[in-house]
Amino acid sequence: MSLGILGFGLLILLGITSLPSVSNAVNWREFHFVQSKLGHVTLLFCTAHTLIYGWNHFFDTHYYAWCLPPAGTLSLIIPCTVLVLKFFLITPCIDRKLTKIRQGWERSPKHRK
Repeated sequence: MSLGILGFGLLILLGITSLPSVSNAVNWREFHFVQSKLGHVTLLFCTAHTLIYGWNHFFDTHYYAWCLPPAGTLSLIIPCTVLVLKFFLITPCIDRKLTKIRQGWERSPKHRK
């Protein structure tokens, strides 16, 4: 239950910071931190909350009406995909290259004219 409450609180914080009056009052670094880092933490908390509370229903065939999985299971497809892809992007071998590209690094040309 605490994961759901924390996730909901962070969702409220994300919603407040996306208001035009608040987003104009904070600098770019603060806005980027709240919208990207806290956004992924919020997604993690809410996904973990749904996984924990729906774990018993995921494998019970009683909840599979018309051979379709429960709504809780279907609602976890996109968040789990995003979290897995984010995990791959923060691995050091990929993160170093992405950081260089974001800072303006360009690959040197292989053929000089």
